[in-house]
Amino acid sequence: MNYILRLRIPSKNLSKAKEELRQIKELWFDGDITEILHLKGFKYIPMILHTCVFIAREPSEYMSSFSFIYKMNLPYSYFEEIHRLFNLLRQKVNIKIKKGVGERSKRTECAFWPEEVLDLKEVRDEINRLMAQTLLLKDNPEDRKTIEKLIWHYSFEEGRKLTHDERIDKAMEALNKKGKKLGEFFSKALEIRTKYPEVKFWFEVKIL
Repeated sequence: MNYILRLRIPSKNLSKAKEELRQIKELWFDGDITEILHLKGFKYIPMILHTCVFIAREPSEYMSSFSFIYKMNLPYSYFEEIHRLFNLLRQKVNIKIKKGVGERSKRTECAFWPEEVLDLKEVRDEINRLMAQTLLLKDNPEDRKTIEKLIWHYSFEEGRKLTHDERIDKAMEALNKKGKKLGEFFSKALEIRTKYPEVKFWFEVKIL
């Protein structure tokens, strides 16, 4: 299942701030990039993405959620961390809760994260790291083992049949681009938040 990350922009914002916020394009993402972020040590950005789609009552619900298709069998501890961070950050920022999206929408809720989440140092640090870091390195054996679990999910239009290693390289390139685009989305929002401290907006996710 694929999703769109976007900003909800209240009309009461300053016109110049609204204009700049609207220039941030909607961003398509899928479960692959959230799993990669988890495996590479990111916590807050994946948690925001998860809970914008589905808020679990307990960590185990994330493991069986229809919201994301988990291909790499992430350990239970990752989902415990999503649950812990959500409950921690909701005490620091004024999130909005709405009816969930997707197959569970009739019986779940999801979060709107406000611009003030960008004021948290932990979140800013992850945004800066995502902008500066290449998520997957072709010469890293562990990264290559990780992507071996995903390459069946990717199709490549090439003039010749790709070798196994070439398929891994191509999947890495695709995922690195996804990570960079995600970093750019949050970085632009952070830049506008810093430029206009009074600005108001919400992060939300819609099913594509």
